[in-house]
Amino acid sequence: MLDKLLNSLVAMAPVACMAGILLAAGFRRNRVVWLLALLALDAWGWSSAGRELLVALAAPALALWVSVRPERPLLSPRNLVLAAVSGLGVWIAGSFGEAAIARLQGWHVNADAWPQGLGTIALLYFAAAFVCSLHWFQRRGAADLGASAALACAALAAIPSGSGAPAAAWLTLGAGLAVAGVLVQAFRMAFVDALTGLPNRRALDEELARSEGRLAVAMIDVDHFKRFNDRHGHDAGDVVLQKVARALRSCRGGHAFRYGGEEFSIVFSHNDMDRISEALDLTRKRIQETRVRLGKGKLPKARPQAVRKGNRNGEVHVTVSIGLAGTNRHPAHPQLLIEAADKALYKAKRDGRNRLVVA
Repeated sequence: MLDKLLNSLVAMAPVACMAGILLAAGFRRNRVVWLLALLALDAWGWSSAGRELLVALAAPALALWVSVRPERPLLSPRNLVLAAVSGLGVWIAGSFGEAAIARLQGWHVNADAWPQGLGTIALLYFAAAFVCSLHWFQRRGAADLGASAALACAALAAIPSGSGAPAAAWLTLGAGLAVAGVLVQAFRMAFVDALTGLPNRRALDEELARSEGRLAVAMIDVDHFKRFNDRHGHDAGDVVLQKVARALRSCRGGHAFRYGGEEFSIVFSHNDMDRISEALDLTRKRIQETRVRLGKGKLPKARPQAVRKGNRNGEVHVTVSIGLAGTNRHPAHPQLLIEAADKALYKAKRDGRNRLVVA
């Protein structure tokens, strides 16, 4: 039974790689496209007489090269050269006979040449996986993490085992992990705001559409944000939004979203307005105590006119206005709740800002 399962994975490996290639191309994860294409060549090679030469000369070395190089457009000249080199490797693999392949076998899978008998192929794949993990560490892109896992699986597939089926099973698993990485990154692109890390407005609409019964929605706006951006620059504005988002995320009992621009929203799954008002007011005070220092730390040096007189070391404080509406006073329709919370928000701004108004 195990043999049948492994044999089915042998057939699935190229299919899984091709599915990942199409998905990664659709989301423009070009490095993942090329890495999966090389793994597809590797998977194809398990049923080819020239497999040893193909993998030894083409797939792992090119995978390392792709991992090290900056990500470029899919059909850039350098990527086309990569495709030509890969095709040449396939042609050379098919042109060699069994005798030449046998002579090359000792070069790349010699158990005495490398620790634990990994061989050159596995080490090249592990090196490529390490480079992709560095890309993930720098950008936190799930597609890079999936590519790193896929290359690690390819390295495990290259360890001599005496049978082709387990190696193909590793390649299938690697392709699946790469596909999962692309899907996770696509989800984050669609539903997570890149700057603040909060779910975006699309995620808010999905949340409200699924909500039933008792519900409350708070709309939050950063006070004088346009003036702040004009005076201090967009880099400082981005830091402000990140600090506000961090405070809103910790609001007790609520789920925070970035609604758009300098506006945020918090959804509560109950309509106990006293508890919600207390939690929101604590969050408002926490934001009021937040300080953003200009010209030092993570911000570039501020323009000379950016720092107001009296702000020690260029520190500025941030405040927010909040409008709150719940189903205990308004219809349980998501759009009507948002509109009611918006009206309360504008009343808070008219009344002097840095306050909470309940609709």
